Amino acid sequence: MSTTPTSVNPPVVWLVSETFEPRGSSGYTLRLARHLSEFGFHPVIICESDQYIPTKLKPKLDIRIVKKMRSRLFGPAALRKLVHQATRPPDLIHSQRQGLERIGDDLADAFDIPHVLTLHNYVENRTRLSVRPPDLSALIAVSPSIQGDLLHKENVPDSYVHLIPSGVDIPEPLRIPPPRDPEKIPVVGTASVLERSKGIIYFLMAAELILSSGHDVEFVIAGSGPEEEPLRLAAQHLDIANRITFAPHVTSFIPVIETFDVFVLPSLEQGLGTVMLEAMALGKPVVATKVGGVADFFVDGEHAIVVEKENHVVLSDKIEMLLDFPDKARKLAINGQNFVRERFHTQRMVADTANLYRQILQSLPIPLRN
Repeated sequence: MSTTPTSVNPPVVWLVSETFEPRGSSGYTLRLARHLSEFGFHPVIICESDQYIPTKLKPKLDIRIVKKMRSRLFGPAALRKLVHQATRPPDLIHSQRQGLERIGDDLADAFDIPHVLTLHNYVENRTRLSVRPPDLSALIAVSPSIQGDLLHKENVPDSYVHLIPSGVDIPEPLRIPPPRDPEKIPVVGTASVLERSKGIIYFLMAAELILSSGHDVEFVIAGSGPEEEPLRLAAQHLDIANRITFAPHVTSFIPVIETFDVFVLPSLEQGLGTVMLEAMALGKPVVATKVGGVADFFVDGEHAIVVEKENHVVLSDKIEMLLDFPDKARKLAINGQNFVRERFHTQRMVADTANLYRQILQSLPIPLRN
């Protein structure tokens, strides 16, 4: 995959974000910010706070802090100040997720430039798009299910919707999963923002069944969110709190996932499942629910074990199968790792996104500013 040489004055892209936390959309923004320069663009992160951006990355990134930019009272003034102080105006605005498109639209209007929006999740009955084509130059869908929602539920014209799956970093050299140490107590874990839609309660109920069957297993739930306290209470109610470790205060899921023997994604709805892709890239066998991008891309028994959502009995059975047959788990992990490397590499995502930017900018009636 070739990159575009960086020009003296590459086009500037403002990546409109908010705050950063361990979730797929935050990782998406950071990967674009780290690699777009390799494809001939200068990325700038526009956010309310950089507190949770890894410290080692901050010196390598162009970040503009705009406090309270989402505030109805203070946001307009904060954005006007940002526009006024821009020493080099952007050539394109890229809103990083739904909910930020109104801010992105205001900035695009102020500079009279194109505006792109990425959708990581789009589910019927949720808040509809507040900005639509032609005010948006393009929408990026991270999975075919989201693409289908835009085309058939939102009635967005096909020419505006572009399928670009999220990418993840692949360890180099590739870490081939070693056989699991039979003397070690296995660790089964999940990692996500702790929201109801992530289905973590089914992970807990599956854990209770696995422990009741006599398996000696440790379980980990990494992440924080509004469901953390209810989940802790549920673990106590199921009488498994002593076998569940909560890890809420993490800036990256990867160090935690590296300790897992099996990764579980029990989501009730899912745009793509970027954290699952990270687990697969690390060589972890995965059990995931058949929702969103998981159903779109992954074949049960080939890349991952795929099960119906809201069924903790089947979920526990499949986790037990991977624990009881480590050779099968290792083969699944290697297949999944190879598939993610081929289909969901960061470089592929950034290259496709840069190509979309280029198409949009080249279609403008005026040349790019230098």
